[in-house]
Amino acid sequence: MNDELISLNPATGKEIKRYPADGSAVVEAKLNQAKKSFEQWKKMSVAERAAHLKSLADYLQQHKDEMAEIATTEMRKPFAQ
Repeated sequence: MNDELISLNPATGKEIKRYPADGSAVVEAKLNQAKKSFEQWKKMSVAERAAHLKSLADYLQQHKDEMAEIATTEMRKPFAQ
């Protein structure tokens, strides 16, 4: 198994970024954690959920240019889309 996943620009074949690749044990552990997290999430009030979603929205807003650049490069779409 490779230790990382490599994102390539589809137009040029040039490497964009490398990401760590998890083995099956790590993936299984992450899935189990996700199940536990969902159990906590569904017990939260609407106000608590809203606060978490607001925090996520703030993070996405702060990093929108970086994420747009990566998505644009990986999908070869114009930035305006």
